[in-house]
Amino acid sequence: MQGHAQQQLITGVITDQHAKTLAGVSVLNNRLHKSGSTSGNGHFTILAAVGDTLLFSSVGYQEQLVPVQDLSGILRVQLQLRIQQLEEALVHTGYQQLRPEQMTGSVDVIGQDQLRRSVSPDFLSRLENLSPGLLMNHGDAATSDPLTIRGRSTLSGDARPLIVVDDFPYEGDLDLINPNDVTSVSVLKDAAAASIWGARAANGVIVLSTRKGSNHEPQLEAGSTLSMQGKPDLYNINSISPADRVEWERFMFINGRYNSYKNPAYLIYQSTAIPLAAELLIANPADLEAQLDALKKHDVRDDLSRYFYKQALRQQYSLGISGGEQKLHYQLSTGYDHNRSNLVAQQDQRFTLRSNNRYQFNERISAEAGISYVKSQQREGQNDGLTSGYDRNGLSPYARFADDQGRAIPYYPLYRPGFLDTVGQGQLFDWNLRPLDEIYLRDNRTGIQNTTIQLGLNYTPLKGLQVNIKYQYQEEQTTHRDLYKQNSFYARDLVNRFTQLSPFGGANTYPVPPGGILMAHDQSIQAHSGRIQAHYNIRLGTQHELDLLGGYEIRSSSTAGNDYQYYGYQDTYRSVASNMDFVNPLPVLSGEEYNYITNYNYATQLDDHFLSYYFNGLYTYHKRYILSASFRKDEANLFGVQSNQKGTPLWSAGGHWKVDQETFYHWDMVPQLSLRATYGVNGNISRAATAMPTALATSQGVSHNLPALQLLTPANQNLRWERVGMLNLGLDFSLKNQFLHGSIEYYRKNAHDLLAPTSIDPTLGFLSAYTNTANMADRGFDIKLSSQNLKGPLSWQTDVNYSISHNQVTKYLMPVSSSSFTYVQSTTSINPIVGQPLYAVYSYPWAGLDPLNGDPQAFLHGQVSKDYAAIYDTPLGELNYDGSAQPTQFGSLRNTFAFGPFSLSFTISGKFGYYFRRPTVSNSMLRSNWDGNGDYALRWQKPGDEQHTHVPSILYTPDYYRDLVYTYASIHILRADHIRLEDLQAQYTLPTHTFHQAFRQIRIFLYASNLGILWQKNAYQIDPYYNNIPKTAASYSLGLNLTL
Repeated sequence: MQGHAQQQLITGVITDQHAKTLAGVSVLNNRLHKSGSTSGNGHFTILAAVGDTLLFSSVGYQEQLVPVQDLSGILRVQLQLRIQQLEEALVHTGYQQLRPEQMTGSVDVIGQDQLRRSVSPDFLSRLENLSPGLLMNHGDAATSDPLTIRGRSTLSGDARPLIVVDDFPYEGDLDLINPNDVTSVSVLKDAAAASIWGARAANGVIVLSTRKGSNHEPQLEAGSTLSMQGKPDLYNINSISPADRVEWERFMFINGRYNSYKNPAYLIYQSTAIPLAAELLIANPADLEAQLDALKKHDVRDDLSRYFYKQALRQQYSLGISGGEQKLHYQLSTGYDHNRSNLVAQQDQRFTLRSNNRYQFNERISAEAGISYVKSQQREGQNDGLTSGYDRNGLSPYARFADDQGRAIPYYPLYRPGFLDTVGQGQLFDWNLRPLDEIYLRDNRTGIQNTTIQLGLNYTPLKGLQVNIKYQYQEEQTTHRDLYKQNSFYARDLVNRFTQLSPFGGANTYPVPPGGILMAHDQSIQAHSGRIQAHYNIRLGTQHELDLLGGYEIRSSSTAGNDYQYYGYQDTYRSVASNMDFVNPLPVLSGEEYNYITNYNYATQLDDHFLSYYFNGLYTYHKRYILSASFRKDEANLFGVQSNQKGTPLWSAGGHWKVDQETFYHWDMVPQLSLRATYGVNGNISRAATAMPTALATSQGVSHNLPALQLLTPANQNLRWERVGMLNLGLDFSLKNQFLHGSIEYYRKNAHDLLAPTSIDPTLGFLSAYTNTANMADRGFDIKLSSQNLKGPLSWQTDVNYSISHNQVTKYLMPVSSSSFTYVQSTTSINPIVGQPLYAVYSYPWAGLDPLNGDPQAFLHGQVSKDYAAIYDTPLGELNYDGSAQPTQFGSLRNTFAFGPFSLSFTISGKFGYYFRRPTVSNSMLRSNWDGNGDYALRWQKPGDEQHTHVPSILYTPDYYRDLVYTYASIHILRADHIRLEDLQAQYTLPTHTFHQAFRQIRIFLYASNLGILWQKNAYQIDPYYNNIPKTAASYSLGLNLTL
């Protein structure tokens, strides 16, 4: 009772290890269960008595228990960063760890708290919007490059950044990496930061560091996340309406399009499918109009959405333990993911197990050992969503897959129903296709197992010098089994097509034996990597520090694959047919006279060998001037056997000036200011060409049955490495009290000797080969800002990333194509033009519709023209250059609000300065296919319509060039600029006393992503991420993390 009588409010201040005050720190009196938090200046008040214990906790800092010994004065508490947070703050290059202030180059470090904010099962998605210069494309732009760092630096090589996991390049499937195992990511963007990786670094390097043990008591972490996502919006596709399609088919029927199918004289017209409306018009039943009206009222997207799509469900579970003592550090973690996609019968699972251990034998010698095992399984049926109807001619907009009771009904995209009813006179297997039944009549499975073993030995012979030997073995086994079951249409169709009917009622002959069809693919990747390096760090007095790193690296990888196709597969006995005739053409029943049975059996192997020598040095003077230099020589077997051919030297140099450390610097408003500059040369590796000829060994030649070699690429004795020089200039700053801090960087990349297709002498056996014929340049700005808008019980932080990136082809030795259609037909194909972006969008200059007949018009030589063949070959200089197909500006803004243990954040992103092509109706495709674009409803039909539509009149007999001129006209090129709400996260960290002190932290969170577009530039209100494809629904997640 006496203690209670002496309770009073006490005050205190909390700082970090650098004596900076900390806002938002949770303060808890364990006895009274009273809590509070520090204000913006780190101060707090709380009711307490002598003998009470106060618990101080904050994200990223070690919890601290402080006994109250005195009620007078100010209680001063210093919190220490968690070991994990200290590690996250370091830059991991894959060869060494450096403090951010030591870096002269461009690096972003993404910590675990940022990575954990997202819940996607793959780690790459979690990096989006976290690093300026790192661009993740979506929609049409993703067709070219899904992921780039500061643009593309190659034409034919792999433009993806190099992925490094725990110091070694990752050779396996990226989907196998469990993001819950990743503690930090270092994004190396310029030559000085990435050049130590040499010929694979020109497109940037992403270095992942996984969980490690440390010197602390055992800590157990567990997590669980459940995510749900609705069905995609199929009506985002601009499809011709069922009614318009029926009437178009009536129009074609009246004009004789289906005359050959009325009383067919040839088998091809008897068997080849035509649209159902055309069949009804030919049959002309008494209730024809009623049946056609029924077709007009049914939209196939309703069936697809109901029977082929479902709500997606994703589950993630993780469990890990780490700890250590003076000599032994250990870590063990496991994870399990189970995902059901939006497509019925499609799911995948992933199990991961990872262990890292470090043993300190004595103060000079330590050893490391790590093992990672991942097993994944993907399974799907015959369900491709919109293309699930074996739609050789496009999916009919009025197709039905189920009756009113939900039972599967036949659909006829390949053969006419009358043909199936009569062919074989009942001697064949059921030849009807029922797409709804087919979903579970295919069992398509892909299993992947990846094992990675790492061993390391560290020796410190003298102070400041450390010698490291590291070895990694990685093996990945992929097993793909695609089984079309005996009752599947795919199997029945092949069996029936090749069946040879007995003319006298005897037994039929089955060149393709009844049973299932099994396609198998096995692939193995084995990679060995070894490295020996020496690291020397020494301080010379108080003004000089030297950090030197040098080493030798060897890497070898081998990829082997086997593909098989088995017929007559019987699952019960695991038996297959043998002695099949794959050599001779055989008669078929389905309209063709003869055809071959596919023999899909072959084996492949690819071996790569690399040798590298590297050096990296840092010199620091007076803690304010830092100079860096790196050198690396890479050698590869792709460039021949001569030492002067197979190797290339790569290097970088840089400087870092901490201006705020100068004695003359007294600008209190900007207490931290530094400048950085680097230049260096990295490289690319492309397998499009080799110094020596390559060939494929086959069991027989084209004209004989003897073993043969098929040449794949000609020899190129003049082949050179692709080289990329990069300049980077950076400014880092922080305003007073860190109200605003960040960096601004300018970069310029010049890529030389890029490989591109080049015409060669056809007598060599090839029309073209890849040679060093092109140069390219990228330039831009990366801006990263963070502001602390509010401090105190309610805090508000804003993080901004913004990038400007421009790409240009500066040299291309090949002449401009004589056909301008080469440049307009695709917005994401590589067709280099000097002075333009690599992915340049071109179009025919639109001149409107002819008011007399609705024909499309374009400008040719400055005049309105309908000479479509001539417009098709419009000179390049007269085409419309619209802009880049990839964003030239992009960025994100994240606001985070925190009030005690509760926080709320949301991300807004934007991409600007790029274009996409909107699909439209094609007269030719409308005639030949069963589907069509919804623009058909807007077509010109009478004079005056040209005032409110740009869709031309539709002809019975289409003009091929007329169609192309309209399809690729400038009227369909739209701005892709947009701003979208990426995600929203709310989390609550429960006080430790809520469930007793057994738990160090309990975190509950809600996360929502893909929340929709806020603004788009184009007048059609099209989201460029979903250009005429199903629109993905928003995803909602609930998660729990426990730390014991």
